Amino acid sequence: MRTKEECQEMLKECIEKREFWRDKVWEWEKKQLEYPHQLDDYEGQRNSWSQRVKTLEYVLGIKDYI
Repeated sequence: MRTKEECQEMLKECIEKREFWRDKVWEWEKKQLEYPHQLDDYEGQRNSWSQRVKTLEYVLGIKDYI
């Protein structure tokens, strides 16, 4: 079982990664990159990290719902 401190550190890392992928999606939409499948990959990564953030916020009691 992870400690509260470990979960908070994981949350911080997940938020950073979620923001990275959010920016990648925004960049793709702005520049319309060469490969259209990149948007699907970027959105998938962003959604995955967003779900991890929501789960950790719930586990840490920051949010009452997932």
